[in-house]
Amino acid sequence: MTTTTPGTVRSWNGEEGWGVVDLDPDVGGDPGLPAVVRDVWVHFSAVVGRDFGHLVPGERVSVAWDEAPNSPHGRQASAVVMADGGSGGGPIEASDHGAMSSILTIKWDDGSTS
Repeated sequence: MTTTTPGTVRSWNGEEGWGVVDLDPDVGGDPGLPAVVRDVWVHFSAVVGRDFGHLVPGERVSVAWDEAPNSPHGRQASAVVMADGGSGGGPIEASDHGAMSSILTIKWDDGSTS
């Protein structure tokens, strides 16, 4: 079941395209949820409304998330929207967050690379 909760971006790794959002304490109205599990893992593909999925630490967001036992945090975002509904400053250039600085090297069976 998907739950939507407001939260604050704790961290964002632009090189790898993922981060963590701390959910607000009420966590969708469930005050019994322990504080240690009030965070959600976010992949860049879940960020809505930006050309390149990115978040800024301290930014307020609304997170749609599901339980994900194999996720590093036990919860994974399916959609993240800026709390004000905007794009949080609009599109950014790839050099601002490193998402396009990756290099792929293919090693073929004969030992050559490309």
